[in-house]
Amino acid sequence: MKPLHFAWTIVVFFSALTVWAPPSSIAAGRIRAEVTCEPAEDPLVYHCTIRLTDRKTGRPIEGAIFKMHTSMPSMPMAHYAPPVEGKPGTAPGVYHATFHFAMAGRWMIDIRTTVPSRDQVQHMIMVPKKGAPPERGKHEMQMQKMQKTQKKHQQR
Repeated sequence: MKPLHFAWTIVVFFSALTVWAPPSSIAAGRIRAEVTCEPAEDPLVYHCTIRLTDRKTGRPIEGAIFKMHTSMPSMPMAHYAPPVEGKPGTAPGVYHATFHFAMAGRWMIDIRTTVPSRDQVQHMIMVPKKGAPPERGKHEMQMQKMQKTQKKHQQR
């Protein structure tokens, strides 16, 4: 085996170990997020309240540092919006953020914490068309189904 080929084999091997090794420093799944959003006066703008709690103890997480990214699952990578930082609220574990969505539809809010630990939680929101009344029936059932799916994923 040539020395250069051997060196590349070693680099690829250790790179693969790094990718496949379990992340010991990442505390995945420790944070639970409850997100509620209300439409603002401007179309496609929502004010959201995020409640962060410890998954095991249920205690509010104070002093969290996190950013939220938005995406449309039906159109991956089609709409870019800069990440929104969570701002501390008045109650322990409560944070606020304002989102400016590009269009109506189903949006994923991806919450990525760095303090107190690295974690990631996702929340789905339905942004209705401008001037459309809140839908009942089918839409409500879809939202309930999405929320149940989110709870299942959060409980893992």
